[in-house]
Amino acid sequence: MRKTQSWIASGSLALFCGYQFQMNILVISGILPNSAGTGVEMRTWHLLRTSATHSTVSLFGCCSDAAIKINVTQVGDVMDAPPTRQPKRKLLPVRLVTAVIRTIRTLAFPQVNDWSNYLNLVNRARGVISSKQCKGLRGAFWMIVSAHFIVLSHFAAIPPFAVHFVTAAFRKIRLPDNFDGTQIDAVWIEGTPAWSRGMQVAQELGVPASTPVILSAHNVEWLISSRLSMHEHTWWKRQFLRSDARIYRRFEHRVHSQAAAVIHCSEDDRQLALDLAPSANVCVVPNGVDIEYYKGSNQGCSEVPTLFYTGSYTYRPNLEAANELVKHVLPEVRRLVGRVRLILAGRNATVLNPLAADDDDIVIVDSPEDIRPVFREGWIMPVTLKSGGGTRLKILEAMSMKRTVVSTAVGAEGLPVTDGNQILIREIEQMPEVLAELIRDQQQRDRLVENAHQWVTNTMSWNACTEPIPKLLQQVINSDPQRN
Repeated sequence: MRKTQSWIASGSLALFCGYQFQMNILVISGILPNSAGTGVEMRTWHLLRTSATHSTVSLFGCCSDAAIKINVTQVGDVMDAPPTRQPKRKLLPVRLVTAVIRTIRTLAFPQVNDWSNYLNLVNRARGVISSKQCKGLRGAFWMIVSAHFIVLSHFAAIPPFAVHFVTAAFRKIRLPDNFDGTQIDAVWIEGTPAWSRGMQVAQELGVPASTPVILSAHNVEWLISSRLSMHEHTWWKRQFLRSDARIYRRFEHRVHSQAAAVIHCSEDDRQLALDLAPSANVCVVPNGVDIEYYKGSNQGCSEVPTLFYTGSYTYRPNLEAANELVKHVLPEVRRLVGRVRLILAGRNATVLNPLAADDDDIVIVDSPEDIRPVFREGWIMPVTLKSGGGTRLKILEAMSMKRTVVSTAVGAEGLPVTDGNQILIREIEQMPEVLAELIRDQQQRDRLVENAHQWVTNTMSWNACTEPIPKLLQQVINSDPQRN
């Protein structure tokens, strides 16, 4: 993953690729378009690149230098986010009394300031959970706030956390003064959490209310929280995650019902979305892989059997998967075959350093500029995911790089692969024996690799996956009765 310096484009970003333009699309994105970033960043980049081949695309939101690699001819004013002012430190008794008063006031009137103060308070309580210092006042603070949140989530229209934080980030960005929203044919909102603020931005930019709005959803968000709750052992945390899922479910039902079209990345997610909002217009644009960039061979592996896992470790399902690998899968594989190395690579991988303590054969690679050397060194990618959503680009990248993949059913969901043909699908308890067998049997690894590589090359390139997007845009615009 290349490191990029983020900035905020306060104007429009016009993307031109040498075609005669037929549509003007306003993209409002809470996600960094990045051709070599995390899964959602790469998906956003390729969706926008394809949209720009037949349209004039104006991008409003956070962007990175990787996004500018698209053929750009006009960039609006660029500015950094305003620095936050450091508050003056007060004596401990004063700070404590102030915090108590603010907490009581926020719990009594949670809806004030559009739920912002309340969600910030709950988020601080969540931080207390992970600090491992939940004793005395800290423990009481978490219990009171979480109980309030769990009860309130049943009947109050609280926005999801991600929606709140995306909205707060967008409020720091100055809207362009010279943007003519009346010329926009469709609004494209990237990421479900950006929906609320995206609709506000479109209105403030002068986009007519009759303009169709397309949502690129990436995930069924409520499902992620629901799955996380299933694997949470602490009762309070489990109830908290279920409440979060309930809030997201209500929000996604509303969003899917309002959008002119919703794009999901797999047929599984499409069915979940239709169960949530039967009247929604939901289509599938699958995740793909850059075949030329992720070009690999059977050569170059480490001499020592090496397992590897990649991902962003700010994403809790990836943290869980890494813990499962280190604590449960790796020791058992070593018992069966002897020495085995493990590479854990990706954004914010330093949080995994405690897992590698006193073990020289566990390698942590933090935010690599180029992830491909990790794939080349590894033998097998075990995808030990128990939760999450969407489809995993890491699996497609490993197949393109000619590396064997063993995955849980959750990890492989949404991908039209066949167990035993391109991939082996096993639950975590079964993985050590399967991995040991694959380490011993190079012929089986080669068979899986060749089948997977041929399938990815023929069907899962980004160009093939995103090909329907211009047609989708045209259909949405032409089907809008107010425009016709």
